[in-house]
Amino acid sequence: GARPGRTYFAGGSTGGREALVVAQRWPGAFDGVISAYPAWNNAAEIIYLGYLTQVMSRPGAFPGPEKQGLLYNSAVAACDGRDGIKDNIVSNADGCELDPRVLRCPDGVDAGPTCLSDAQITSVVAASKPFRWRYRIASGEREYPGFPFLSGADMRTPFLGFGTTAPANPMPSTAGYGLQFWDQWVKYFLTRDPGFNSLDIDPRSPGKWLPRISHLSTIQDRNNSDLRPFMRSGGKLLLLHGAADELVSHRSTSDYYQRVRATAGPGQTQKSLRYYLIPGVNHANFGPVAFAGTWDSLTALEQWVEDGRSPAKPVAVDSRSGITRPLCDYPLWPRYRSGDPGSAQSFVCSR
Repeated sequence: GARPGRTYFAGGSTGGREALVVAQRWPGAFDGVISAYPAWNNAAEIIYLGYLTQVMSRPGAFPGPEKQGLLYNSAVAACDGRDGIKDNIVSNADGCELDPRVLRCPDGVDAGPTCLSDAQITSVVAASKPFRWRYRIASGEREYPGFPFLSGADMRTPFLGFGTTAPANPMPSTAGYGLQFWDQWVKYFLTRDPGFNSLDIDPRSPGKWLPRISHLSTIQDRNNSDLRPFMRSGGKLLLLHGAADELVSHRSTSDYYQRVRATAGPGQTQKSLRYYLIPGVNHANFGPVAFAGTWDSLTALEQWVEDGRSPAKPVAVDSRSGITRPLCDYPLWPRYRSGDPGSAQSFVCSR
């Protein structure tokens, strides 16, 4: 008949959004919260995906799987080694920049899987840059930050979940979940008309659908960055995201962390929150992945809440290979120093 001594909440993706919601709405209900790759601004991402769906539906604009692999592998080739070792894991994802124009086909005309046409370059630039809209929605969000070219695992994992087929009406089942997400949302959430052509709505200027989009944003993006009540109650939050996530951009979680820090202050944030950006990890370690890093976050959270021991030099392990990497407090990232490249002890957290 005893009540629980401690209560914890953990979730990833939409569950990660729910984890942040419980910390905000019921700051005294949970002693500790784990939020992994949280889709905290889901409506904002859907608006962004709608824009990409329109861009990639243009003639010749869709980069097929081989070109998606070309993008990913080119980004790894350009950035792997900047952390001190070439191991196909890019540790400093935020410092990895690839100008897709270096992959341009002669005269910008599609010449096969080894280059990108001008139309395809336009598409991938749209995918990798922030998308901003000029209208106001109730959640207050005005942009989505886009994805790095590291969002995937290799040629076997389609970049950004774009699948193998260009978006069209009706939406092909092979178009990829990122593009189908927009199509399904338009049909069953926005218009509530299963026969509606999702390509008929321009997210840059949604016209009569703007009030409905705004309303949905209050449900899907009902998050704020003020965690001070949760922190004052003694709550602890572990925030995690994979730097190669192809479904929810890690840039979005980094933005959320910066908002929390700006609201609560650096000192209070450090007392109550840890944010780890894990190199090479995609969304939920699904399918092929450069580094399938996992960590016993629940034990770490229990020790922090119950014993007052904050996470100290945590380590992620890839159960497939046994490779380990340090988890670094954001914005730090693991730089190779010396020794066994498969051991976390050979790395130091660096800026």
